Amino acid sequence: MRSFPTAALVALALAAPAAPAAAQSSNPRCFGGDAVRAAPLTLGEPVAVGGVCEYARDPDGPYRPLNDRSSITALLDGLGWTGEGSTTVYGRRRDTPEEVASVFVDHCTDYLLQPGGAFAVGPGDAPGTLRVRRASSRCGAAALSLRFQCLASSGPGERSLAAGATTLELPECTSGWVVEARAGDAPPYPLGRVQAGGETPLQAWFGRGDAPPLFQPDWQGEQGLRFRATGDDDLWAELRTAFAAGAARLVRLQGATARSACAGEGEEVPVVVTGSGLAFDEGWLAGEMRGAYGEDGLRVAPGLGRLKALADGLHLCLAPSYGVRGAQQARGQSFAQVARTAELAERFESAELCLDHARVRVTPGGTTSEPGERQCVSVAADAAPPVLAAVVGATVSVPEGALLCNGREDVEASEAGYTPGRGFYDVRVATRGGCRTLQAASLARLAVVDPAIDWIPAGVERDDPEEGEGPLAWRGIPVDDPQTFARVRRRDALRFRMTTPEGFASAWNHPGQGAPTAVSQFAPVVTGEPGEYGHARPPAFSTRITTEEACPLVQATGVEEGEEGEEQAEGPELLGSQDALVDQRVFTHLVLDDGRQPRCVAVAAFRAWEPRVVANVGRSERRQFRLGLLGDARVGVFFSKPEPGAIGVAWPLLYADLHLNAGFVFEASIPVTAAISWEDGGGSRVGPALMLAMNWGWPEVAPRLLTFAFLINTPWPNDQDEIWSFFAGVNLSSLIDLLGGR
Repeated sequence: MRSFPTAALVALALAAPAAPAAAQSSNPRCFGGDAVRAAPLTLGEPVAVGGVCEYARDPDGPYRPLNDRSSITALLDGLGWTGEGSTTVYGRRRDTPEEVASVFVDHCTDYLLQPGGAFAVGPGDAPGTLRVRRASSRCGAAALSLRFQCLASSGPGERSLAAGATTLELPECTSGWVVEARAGDAPPYPLGRVQAGGETPLQAWFGRGDAPPLFQPDWQGEQGLRFRATGDDDLWAELRTAFAAGAARLVRLQGATARSACAGEGEEVPVVVTGSGLAFDEGWLAGEMRGAYGEDGLRVAPGLGRLKALADGLHLCLAPSYGVRGAQQARGQSFAQVARTAELAERFESAELCLDHARVRVTPGGTTSEPGERQCVSVAADAAPPVLAAVVGATVSVPEGALLCNGREDVEASEAGYTPGRGFYDVRVATRGGCRTLQAASLARLAVVDPAIDWIPAGVERDDPEEGEGPLAWRGIPVDDPQTFARVRRRDALRFRMTTPEGFASAWNHPGQGAPTAVSQFAPVVTGEPGEYGHARPPAFSTRITTEEACPLVQATGVEEGEEGEEQAEGPELLGSQDALVDQRVFTHLVLDDGRQPRCVAVAAFRAWEPRVVANVGRSERRQFRLGLLGDARVGVFFSKPEPGAIGVAWPLLYADLHLNAGFVFEASIPVTAAISWEDGGGSRVGPALMLAMNWGWPEVAPRLLTFAFLINTPWPNDQDEIWSFFAGVNLSSLIDLLGGR
């Protein structure tokens, strides 16, 4: 039972603040209006129940219909309210049960008899008596009547202040007067108890050194996290009215005692006081996240650890007198103690988030994905939420009682879990507010990158990137075959830039995150040589180049000893950004290193063309037909008959070649030839020619190394030469590559 005694401080009543404003005139849906929202109502404000609606005192029900109820107290009476507990009524339409509106008794109602309320209670003329005066019409007081009942067996019984009356004298009642307010014929509403002298229960509670908790963390508040009142109902009712009057407040001062924090050293924190408890103000939480992460902070909720730290730094303060608003020498209690903030994270102490990674193949025609490794991480509440990364195609399994948010938008889940597209996501504790509110806790953050958009081959020249189809960041790159891109050898380097979804880089690189790697604008090529990063962290995204399609992370380059001394298999050789032979096909692997375990998340193939290739016809995966200028020079032997022969060079000015399997390349070209005759050392076959040739070489070592050809050549300056010749020679470019010269 609430108790509001008056003492010598009653003289300060007129200095107290004004009571909160009356309820809004536009009621929520199912209560006479259309909006799905929560609204306060004074006792005399009318409501209109809807025949298509059902009502409950708990948002989870049970719900039932109500008829002929025209006030908030009539609604509460119809739902079995006995004067204790929450004064909130929830309503919903039967056809849209997920849209719940609510009304509750305006907080100013509980403040009617407090100093500064609509009724002024002061000492009467005789000792122990009280005088009640209707001081204003605020909070619907003009239409209210008051009924006072003395609980003492030998007391004066009942007294009433009618709706039109202005004053009432109450004789002495040793047990105190129990007060009810009524608007017309509506059911009464208990206002608590008044008596002369003494200390209020709340003031006595604040004076205790071992004050019992008043609140408990609850994730099912009206919007999200609330601290639900679970202690003495009278204490909560008095504290709620003290908040409404400005006599109670929350202040923030990390590492300080409640005494010093409430003495004026702490920063006041805005809170939302509902009928069932306290909640952090959404704007305050947004400011905290913006201060930590900039504007990107609004995309995520505070982590469990951060939320607990925020709550642990708060103190609940009560002014020494209800008649002095914001008094500095206030009493205080640690919010961590009275709200049991240690329970915030208990529900998720052993929770895990699991990622089924994917590996994306980027080709000229688009992307495909294949299943990758499974990764599970703990959402430890005492640390910053883990920040994870994956590529499109990955599947996310969140802990029970959590959901996946993209900013303030909910993400649809399937039976297998979430399969999010490109974006930066927040795994949050599921609340009534869903992803629309920051009154929740972040368990983990997840970035999903799309290699078709984010992994950009910046070192490769391309045609008009605005034209054509295929992956967005790869458009305009020459196509070798349906599975392979082309690059020009010695001109194009396999260097990659990296973009990421908005908000990811700031979360990953935040100092409080402690990530061992850094997200940047690059995915640098990592070779077999160890890199030096100085004081900088190694990259979270990097590129590895190999001649094999398999992920190169099976084993690092080199040979290491196994547990029992046996040698482990040597991993593939890692190439540099320009380490490729002519016609050699290499694979670029996008590697994600989150500090837990590096993994390959994307792959693309490139083939090296000579700089003078001007066209690629057919783009067959098995056969390539190319046109080019100024091909590779060959040195070899010309012969038409066993005698005479010559040694010389053939350099194609214009050529067309057809790439076959097993390293064979058929070539038709117009070369310039020049040779020296074996017989007399004179010039031979100098001039243009027509050449049909078959080239062969080991593709991974020395492609097109050997040439065997038939030529129609110019018999000049030796007119004894035949007009035709056979040729056997070596490709100089391939020979130099074989010897390591380029």
